[in-house]
Amino acid sequence: MVGETLKFMLPGAIMGSAMGSLVLLAAMVFLSSQKDAQPGLKIWAAAIGINVLRMLSFFLAPALGPFWTPLLAETLHIAVMLLFLLGTWVFLGRRVEKPALLLLAGLQLLWLYGSAIAGASFLVSMFPFYLIAALVHFYMGWSFVVVSRQDKIWGGQLVGVFIFLWGIHKLNYPWLRPVEDLAPFGYIIAELLALSIAVGLLLIAQRRQGEMAQSARLAAHESERRFQMSEWQLNAVLNSMSDGIVMLDSLGTVQTANPAALAMFSQNAESVLGASFDQLVPGGDAMSQSQVLSGRNGFDSGAKGFECLGIRQDGSHVPLELVTAEIPSGGTAFRVVKLRDTSDTKISVRIEDMMGALTRAFAEGESLRDLMRRLSEGISGIFWLPLVWIGFCESDGSVSVKAAAGANADEQVPKGMRYDGENENACPTVQAVRTGNIQMACIHDNPFGASLDGVWKMGYQAMAAIPLSAHSKVVAVLHAYSQTERFPQQFLTMLDRLAGRLGLMIQAGLDQERLELMAAAMEASSSAIVIADSKGGIEWGNPAFCRSSGYAADEVLGKRLNLLEVKDHGGTEFDSLKKALESGLTWHGEMVERRKDGSLYTVEQTVTPMLDAQGRVSHYVVVQEDLTEKRRAEERIRYLSHYDTLTALPNRHLFLERLNSAVARALDGGLELALLFVDLDQFSRVNDTLGHAAGDRLLIGVVERLRITARAADTLARIGGDEFGIILIDPKASEMAAHLAQRINVVVSEPFDIDGHEARLGANVGIAVLPNDGASTDDLVRNADLALYRCIREHPGSYRFFSQDMNDEARSRLGLERDLRRAVEQNEFILHYQPQLDAKTGRIVGMEALVRWMHPERGLIPPVQFIPVAEDTGLIVPLGEWVLVQACRQARLWMDKGLGPITMAVNMSAVQFFRQDVVAVVKRILADSGLDPAWLELELTESMVMHDAEAAILTLVRLNEIGLKMSIDDFGTGYSSLNYLRRFPVHRLKIDQSFVRELTNSSNDAEIARAIISLGHSLDLEVVSEGVETEAQLDYLTREGADLLQGYLFSKPVPADQATQLLTRQPFVKDVNR
Repeated sequence: MVGETLKFMLPGAIMGSAMGSLVLLAAMVFLSSQKDAQPGLKIWAAAIGINVLRMLSFFLAPALGPFWTPLLAETLHIAVMLLFLLGTWVFLGRRVEKPALLLLAGLQLLWLYGSAIAGASFLVSMFPFYLIAALVHFYMGWSFVVVSRQDKIWGGQLVGVFIFLWGIHKLNYPWLRPVEDLAPFGYIIAELLALSIAVGLLLIAQRRQGEMAQSARLAAHESERRFQMSEWQLNAVLNSMSDGIVMLDSLGTVQTANPAALAMFSQNAESVLGASFDQLVPGGDAMSQSQVLSGRNGFDSGAKGFECLGIRQDGSHVPLELVTAEIPSGGTAFRVVKLRDTSDTKISVRIEDMMGALTRAFAEGESLRDLMRRLSEGISGIFWLPLVWIGFCESDGSVSVKAAAGANADEQVPKGMRYDGENENACPTVQAVRTGNIQMACIHDNPFGASLDGVWKMGYQAMAAIPLSAHSKVVAVLHAYSQTERFPQQFLTMLDRLAGRLGLMIQAGLDQERLELMAAAMEASSSAIVIADSKGGIEWGNPAFCRSSGYAADEVLGKRLNLLEVKDHGGTEFDSLKKALESGLTWHGEMVERRKDGSLYTVEQTVTPMLDAQGRVSHYVVVQEDLTEKRRAEERIRYLSHYDTLTALPNRHLFLERLNSAVARALDGGLELALLFVDLDQFSRVNDTLGHAAGDRLLIGVVERLRITARAADTLARIGGDEFGIILIDPKASEMAAHLAQRINVVVSEPFDIDGHEARLGANVGIAVLPNDGASTDDLVRNADLALYRCIREHPGSYRFFSQDMNDEARSRLGLERDLRRAVEQNEFILHYQPQLDAKTGRIVGMEALVRWMHPERGLIPPVQFIPVAEDTGLIVPLGEWVLVQACRQARLWMDKGLGPITMAVNMSAVQFFRQDVVAVVKRILADSGLDPAWLELELTESMVMHDAEAAILTLVRLNEIGLKMSIDDFGTGYSSLNYLRRFPVHRLKIDQSFVRELTNSSNDAEIARAIISLGHSLDLEVVSEGVETEAQLDYLTREGADLLQGYLFSKPVPADQATQLLTRQPFVKDVNR
C-alpha cells in the first residue's frame, strides 16, 4: 500500500521540483535586476530556467520512451551544470576558461551517449554526471558564502549553505534510483532546497534595498551641504567680478545674474531673473539667443567673443562682447554667459577703422556703389542696426538707392521716392534734403504722419534720416532703422560728425564717375577729338581721330596740329582759324586735311580754347567730323531720291522734274513734246508665278530692250512697278512717238528667257502731245494716262494717242463716280435674279443675284458701266455687302414660302474677297437673314483667285468651313493652274459665256466647253453653262453632260416678283425632258 502511494506521488514530486525551480528562477532574476547586483546572477538564472525545462521533460517519457527520456534530461542537466560553473566564475571575477568548459561539455556528452549505446547500467551511466553536478554546487555554494561574509549579508551565507546541501543531495540520486519507492523523496528534497534558496535570495534583495536607500539619503545630505557651500563661494566670486555673468538654463531663461550684469542692462534682479535672455539681447541683432545656447568658445584666454547689442531698461542700446561656456550639472546643462561693455572703446575705434578703409578704397579707385555698400554695412554692424540704406539725390528730383544693409533690405527699401514735391508733411528723407538737418521719428513720436506707416508695419520702432552734404548741398541721405524707440547713444553724435566727410567723399566719387563717363564718351565718340597744349602740341587723340587720320596714337603725341595741314587747300580757312585762336575764340568750319597715306579728306571742325585760372589759354580741344562718308551718303540719298535702284532709270520724281523742264523748253522753242506712258501687260502673272526675283530679272530685261528702242528719247524712266515714262522733244515728236510705240509693242512682246522659263509680256502705250493735248505738265500726264487706260481697256498690246472723247469719257466717269457715291448712300440699287436649271430635269434649282442701278435721271444702268467704277473707288465694298444682304433675305423668303430649296448665287469682287473681315461679314449676314449657309453660293472669277492664289486658298477654306458653296466664274478666260484648282475648295465651274456663244459655230469653242465639262467632272465639280441662248447650244451642252444651265433661252434677269412666279410655275421642266 505504501509503495503504491509513493509511485502515485512521483509525477507530483517532479512537478513540485519544477515549480520550486521556477520560484528560484524568479528570485534570481529579481536579484540580478537590482542596482549594483553581483555579476554572474543572470547566468545562474538562465541555468535554473533550463533546469525547469529538464524537470518538465520527464513528462514526455510516454512519447520519447525509456531510452530517449533520460538522454534528453541529462543533456539539459549537463547544460545547467556548465552555466552554473560559468556564472560562478563571473560571480567571483575569475577569468572564464572557455576551452575547459568546452572540453568538460564534450567529455560528458561523449560518456552519456556512449554508455547509453553500450547498454551500461544506470549507476555506471549517471554517476559521473551527478558527481560533477555535486562539485559544481559545492563550488557555487562556497562562492556565495565567501562573498556574503565579505559584504556581511547573512542571507547570502544561508543561500550558500543550501546550495552546498543541494550538492550533497545530488550524490543521493544514483543510490536512490534502484529503490523506486523512494524516488519521489529526491524531487521533494530538491523542491525544498529550491524554495529555501529563493527565500535567502529575497532576504539579500531586501538588505540591498535598505542599504541603497540609506546611501542615497547620506549622499543627498552631503550634496546639499556641498551645494550650499559652493553657492556661497560662487556668489562671492560673481559679486566681485567687473564683467557681467549671466547663467542660463537649457531654454535660455536667466537663472543668475551678477551685479555687473544688472548694471549693464540698468535693471534689477527681479526684472531679469526668470526672463528670457532674448529680451536682453534681441534675436534680431547679430548675436541671437540660439547662438548663445549653441556656442562652444569657452572662457579660455584665447576665446573670441560674440559682439552684440544689449537693451537697457530705458530702451537704449549697449554694445557688448559675449563669451559663453557650458557647465553640466546633474544631467542638466547650464550655460554661463560672460558680458563686457565695449561702448567706451570699440565704437570710436571701429568708426575710424571704417573711415580709413573707405578712404583707402576710394583712393584705389573702388566704385562709388561699392563704397556705399561698405558704408551701409559698416554702420549697420557697428551700431547693430537691422536696416541701413543710402539714397543719392538725383538731378531729376528722385532719390536712387545706391546701397543697403540688412537681412531683408531688398524687400524693405522704398522704391520711387522723390524730394521735389510740395507736401509739407513729407517723409524724413524729403525733409532731410530740404533742411539739411537730421530727421528722426519713433512709433510714439512721429511728426511725419502716415508716410511712415510702412516702417512701423515692418516692425521697426524708430528711424532716422541723416543728410550727407558737400559744399552746402545735400548729395545723399543715410537712413537708419531701429527695433527699439531709441538709437545707441553714440550713433547720432558720430553720424553728425561724419556727415560732412561722407558728403565730400560722395561728391568726389560722383565727380570722378562723371569724368570717367566723359572720358569713355570721348573714347567711344565717332567724332575725332584731339587735345593740344597752348602751342599746338598734341597731348591726346581718341580712336576716331586715329582712324580718320591714319596715325597711331603714339605717332601723334607731341606733334603739332598742323601735321595734317594741306598747304594748297583752304588758305582762307586756315587764316580765319588762326585769327580766331589768337583772339581766344572758338572756330568752326570745314577743313581739307591729309591722312598719313597722303590721301585727302574733308572734316567739319570745331576748335575751342580752354582757359586756366588766370584766363590764359592752356589747351585746345579740337572736334572733327569726317565728312567723307557723309558726302557719300548724301550722294547716295540724292541718287535714291531720283533713280530706281533695280533698273538705274530715273524714278517718277526725277521724271516729273525733267518733264517740267522739257515742257518749258518745248514751249520756248516752239517744239513738239510727246509723253509716252508704257504699261506692261501680264507682268503681275509672271511675277506671281515665278516669284519676285524672277520678276526683277524680267524687268531688267524689259529695260534693256527699252533702252535700245528708245535711245533717241530725251528721258526713259520707271514711274511705277511695271510702268515706264518716255519724253520726246522734236519738231516731229508725234510722228516719232507713233513709230517708237510700235517698236515697243514689238520688242516687249518677244519672249523672255527667265531661269529656263519662257515669259511673254505685252505693252500698252498711251501718248499725249504738246501743245495739242495740253500745255502743262499736269495736262500731259493726265491725258497720257487716259490714253493708256483706253488702250488697256479696248486694245491691249497696242498704243493710243489721246483724243478729246477720252477726256469726255473721263469727265463722264467722274460724274458717274459722283452719282455712284450718292446711289450707295440713298439705296438706288435693285436686284434682278436669273434662274439656273438642272440640265437633266429642267427644274429651277438656283438663282443668280445681279445688281442693277436705278438712276433717278438716266434710268436703269447695267452693271458693266458702274461695277468697274465701284471697284476702282472702293464703293464695291458697301455695295457688295448690300447685295449679299438682300440676296440672302430673298432666298430665305422663298424658302419660307415653300419654293425651295434654292441655291442663291452672289458674285463677289476681288476687293471684297481679299478683305480681312470677309468671313466675319458673311457669317453675320447669314445669321441676320436666317439662311442656311448650304444654300448660299459665292461666285469668284478665275482671274481674281489666281491673282494671289495662296491667299485665296486660305480665305476659301475658311468660307468652306462655314458650309458655303463656291464656284469659279468665267472659267477658261484666266490662267488657272490645275494644281491650284485641285487645292481650291470649290463646288462648281461656270463656263464663260464667250465659249458658249460660239460653240455651235466654232469647233475650238466647242472643244473648250467639252474640256471644261470633262475637267470639272474629273475633279468632282458641277459645271454650270451660262449664256445659253439657242436650242442648239442647249442640245450640245446637255449632250456633253453640263450639270446646270443659265441664259436668255430660259429667262433674262428679272425682278424678285417675276422670279417668284418662275419658281412657282417651274415652266422649263417639260421643255428639257421632251
